[in-house]
Amino acid sequence: MSRTLAARTANWAETIQPKRFKWYHAALFFAAVTVAAGLSARSSRQRSREQQHEDDQDFYRKQKLPVWAPPAGLFGPAWTLNTLCLTWAGLRLLNKPGWFPNRRALLLLQALHWLDFTTFGYVYFRRKSPILALVWTPADALLNTAAYTLARPYDRRLANAYLPVMAWTWFATSVAAYQALYNPDRGLGLEAPIQLWEGEKAPFEDEETAGEPQAHLSDYSSL
Repeated sequence: MSRTLAARTANWAETIQPKRFKWYHAALFFAAVTVAAGLSARSSRQRSREQQHEDDQDFYRKQKLPVWAPPAGLFGPAWTLNTLCLTWAGLRLLNKPGWFPNRRALLLLQALHWLDFTTFGYVYFRRKSPILALVWTPADALLNTAAYTLARPYDRRLANAYLPVMAWTWFATSVAAYQALYNPDRGLGLEAPIQLWEGEKAPFEDEETAGEPQAHLSDYSSL
């Protein structure tokens, strides 16, 4: 079956077959992944959502950031848009007929994206690991780029839903790379690579370790 014929057949089937999944299923899913992502970043159950949000923004601001880094307040609106678009894409995919080209692969890529999305807060904000964030961010960009590539020949509207998150995650990858190079990684216990290269050391400074003696990799060289 040619790509054009497959796309037209799929679009025709979509108009006549009853949709098993409705908007309220998408709304519930949107709420669930948003809550899951928030919980993964929480450092303590005693902290309110507002306190945790302020702590997360404060941690981001204290990082050495490139001049092109977005302000902390932009992440919420950006990820609201990204999540809305991908939730819509998931709903559209689930209502596609089983023979729709690449449907299983696209659903798998969606599942991997949501795993990445809901665990990012844990590795970056809770573990405070810029290096793990550098793994998570381009991985998400690659997942959504692959999904766009698989969907585009058969459903342009579906493919276009991946464009906002693609643009954001590839842009965020450049910021994550800078952070991983210029900031110490408290989660992995590593110094900032650039400062190590220059022969300097940067202590792990945060609310838990401020004012305490700082350990460096050289302290463990005799172990």
